[in-house]
Amino acid sequence: MTLPRRALPELTSLALVIATVAAGVVVAPALPEQMIVGWHVGLDGQISTTRGPRLLGLVAIPAVTVVTYVVLRITRLVTERDYGLDPRLFDVLAHLLLGTLALGQAWLLAVNL
Repeated sequence: MTLPRRALPELTSLALVIATVAAGVVVAPALPEQMIVGWHVGLDGQISTTRGPRLLGLVAIPAVTVVTYVVLRITRLVTERDYGLDPRLFDVLAHLLLGTLALGQAWLLAVNL
């Protein structure tokens, strides 16, 4: 059985969303109560960090990822239907954005482990 051509980009985008959420769930018990959630470089070149509760570190990027996925899917359906635009543009954009967010979550979790 082969998937329709449109199903593969949908599945891979959804897999990126699931991976972003699942990564936090898997490593949550090993994370500190106060996680590093922000890095800042001052005008003097000094790097400072912002710490926040573990829940913030586990939920922020996955929440943005889910919202991004939903917005991109709705936008793709509307533009494809109303304007006849090529949906592959949105597939590429979705993969770039969702992949970047997944890497960001992986980096955040790795730094805090």
